[in-house]
Amino acid sequence: MTNLIKQYNALDGQNVTRKELSKLCDKLFNAIGESAEHEALFSEPHTKLSKLLNKFSDVNVFAITLSKKISENGLNGSWHTGIKKEALDNCNRLKKGYKYDKGGKIVKVSKTKAKPKTKKKTVKVVKREETPEALGIPFLSKQQAKEFGTDETVGLGKAFGNNDVYQMVTDRILDAIEGYGDLTWYSGRNSKKGKDHFVNVARPINYNLNKYYRGINAFLLSHYPTLKEIKVIKGRKTKLIELTPIIDERLFWMTFKQIEAAKGKVKKGAISMEAVYYNFSYKLDGKNISEEKYKKLYKEFGCSPSKLDSDNCKRLEKNMFLRYYRVFNERDIENIDFEARRKKKADKAKKFVTVVEKIDAAEAVIKNMPNAPKIIEQHLGKSDSPHYDIMGDKVVMPLKMQYDDVSIWYGTAFHELVHSTGAEKRLSREGVTDFDRFGSPQYALEELIAELGSAYLNAESGIFLSTLKKNAAYIKGWKKAVVKLLQEDNKAIFKAAGQAQKAADYILDRDEKGTPKFYKDLDKKIKQKGGKPKKKSKKEDKQLALFAAAQKKKGLGFAVQPLQHKNYVLISQDKQQRAQHEFEKGFSNVVPSDAISKDKENTQQPERIENVAQAIKAVKKAINPEPKAAPKASSIVSTEDLMNMQFDTLDFTGKWSRFLENPARNMKIAIWGKPKNGKTVGACQLANYLTNFGKVLYNFADQGINASTQKIWKLTGLSNNDQADLSQARSLKELENICKTGEYSFIFIDMINTYIYRTGLKPHEFEDRFIKAFPDISFILIFEVTKSGNFKGDQAWTHLPDALVTVENYVMNASGRYGVGHHIIWPEEVKKTNPSLYDELTEGEEPEQVQQPEPAPKGFVIESF
Repeated sequence: MTNLIKQYNALDGQNVTRKELSKLCDKLFNAIGESAEHEALFSEPHTKLSKLLNKFSDVNVFAITLSKKISENGLNGSWHTGIKKEALDNCNRLKKGYKYDKGGKIVKVSKTKAKPKTKKKTVKVVKREETPEALGIPFLSKQQAKEFGTDETVGLGKAFGNNDVYQMVTDRILDAIEGYGDLTWYSGRNSKKGKDHFVNVARPINYNLNKYYRGINAFLLSHYPTLKEIKVIKGRKTKLIELTPIIDERLFWMTFKQIEAAKGKVKKGAISMEAVYYNFSYKLDGKNISEEKYKKLYKEFGCSPSKLDSDNCKRLEKNMFLRYYRVFNERDIENIDFEARRKKKADKAKKFVTVVEKIDAAEAVIKNMPNAPKIIEQHLGKSDSPHYDIMGDKVVMPLKMQYDDVSIWYGTAFHELVHSTGAEKRLSREGVTDFDRFGSPQYALEELIAELGSAYLNAESGIFLSTLKKNAAYIKGWKKAVVKLLQEDNKAIFKAAGQAQKAADYILDRDEKGTPKFYKDLDKKIKQKGGKPKKKSKKEDKQLALFAAAQKKKGLGFAVQPLQHKNYVLISQDKQQRAQHEFEKGFSNVVPSDAISKDKENTQQPERIENVAQAIKAVKKAINPEPKAAPKASSIVSTEDLMNMQFDTLDFTGKWSRFLENPARNMKIAIWGKPKNGKTVGACQLANYLTNFGKVLYNFADQGINASTQKIWKLTGLSNNDQADLSQARSLKELENICKTGEYSFIFIDMINTYIYRTGLKPHEFEDRFIKAFPDISFILIFEVTKSGNFKGDQAWTHLPDALVTVENYVMNASGRYGVGHHIIWPEEVKKTNPSLYDELTEGEEPEQVQQPEPAPKGFVIESF
């Protein structure tokens, strides 16, 4: 890669074409993803070249002056001083032998002298990160194991040890990666899931226990096994199994015994999966004893964790062992109604149905994380990535509008928040506190933890997606690192799954019942909005009106007004009957004590009615009055009124009438297209024409005012038009002040993306602050698009304008409320490059003499880096 450094340094003092700079910029970008060292070395020059090319988009030749060249040892060497210089690598990561103290300062870890070896009996110490709990392996009692269809001797056999279990599971994952052709969790988002919504069933669940699997089992049982082929290995037929991620709701699993007990049946050819668990074996003098006897002797011998070296205590042994039981997925089980169970579980579970509900849930997860790092949202370019900064304890994320699907933003945020749980003040994971280089085992393990942890959080919030793929070089290196890690350490997938579960639990902050804290936040939100009022039955309404009267109604001589809920309560059936009896005897205003108003002083006494039968008839008539003709709604407009209405529109003529048909005077237009297709020139041509209807302000927010702006202004005829002004405003306050002058009827914003990136402007904010606040102004917004030509950013922006205008090959195509039309920006160029299109667009038109735009201006820009 020294060749790239030489190419960059050689730019100094040279005149370089845009094509050459773009080529070098692409090479630097591709090199960034290959390793952490390359990222540190090439990110800054790539960023500077990228900014230069974007800032002067109309310049073809650049005169370059470098203020600092790249050393082949990297850019970062001279950035740090003191202890940071020796403790931090090129990526600001701690080297081995250093750590952060509680105050955030870097300190050197003092090496302790090794203690001299003694002849005392050595005790095997299991590392904290390798205990069954840390590895995400659940405990299963012997009774449970028998119920599940396994015990110490069944399944694995006596000669099958703990290491064999680790290897068996690891081989499964390696086979899955090889068979799937990629890391299995890069499965892509299932659009059907988002449509049909699943209610927290994205995690595998045991049908009988009705509990979700956790840790390593949750990861394993999120895959469905299929038979790839049968091979003869060492004279034996061996089934080669391929694991595929489960992307539908069928995540119930059952053991064979459970299926039999439920009178179900396993389909022929079905393949089971293993669920791992651990237990302990107990011995006295090398012979097996029961757990009860071990506990009794442990107490009798006076043993304790700090006192195990007595002669009697040495006779006792407690050893952890691993086993597994086999389970079948519901799609391979017949005669059991899984849908009924799923519906029942869904009715009780939290439901995140709509996109808004899912986003609210994801937002609540982030908001309710305890001891959370600071989350900073800012515009990130191609060379920048979302990341967790351990030194500042902050997660740096792109703006939400930089994602086509905002749910991917939350999935990425979850990934980085899982990284943040590894900080020393949280879960203190070695992969974060003592970060290593890209591709190292430690790096791969930490990334694996973040991948699986974010998947667990995605399932909790109802967002179903895979981690956003980065560039191909990064994925290739990452996959290679994972495979290497699993091959070298058969406990790695257990560590990753266990630590990922621990990280997810930390973020979710579950209570003693296992309920995530963010549920309570969502409940409060629903309560604040107010639940739907419960509808009363017609019968209940009549009873209230008849038996819980408070005031007399004119013409009746007794009360029939229904109760108000805040002053009265429902009465029991027997008291209703008693009240009815009193009423039929001729008493009105009869109200049982249960339903008496809290204001007892104003409660009326029963009165005698002269003609009971007539009164009952009057009550019935009051309860069920004759229907009246509904009044005509004020929002209804007749055809005649509509045809007589007049609207304030702009009467476009000539070629512009073929572009937009009688647009509203306060129209909202969106214009977008790829660079170098003429959208700014076309927008300025439209601005020049609109000066026939009012004064125009053109805001060059992106490129500012420079030589290129001057040429465009002159080229489109605006230089001779005193009805058009320019602005290079880039803040919302400046733009707002321009609107407040009341001087302009039309305001062009080129580009609106500048405000979005700089201020985080949302579509609804622009609508409230500008469109609604200044209803007499027409806003024409120019947008950036992606390389594929699609709209870039929050899709809600596309709903604001009345018409959408796409620009391609110097042709503007409009669609929306003002019809479908076109405008040719540069007729001569279109006629030359696409004559058939030109003939189609100009068919039946009189040829017009139009001043053609010049080619992209060439110039020399001295950019000091």
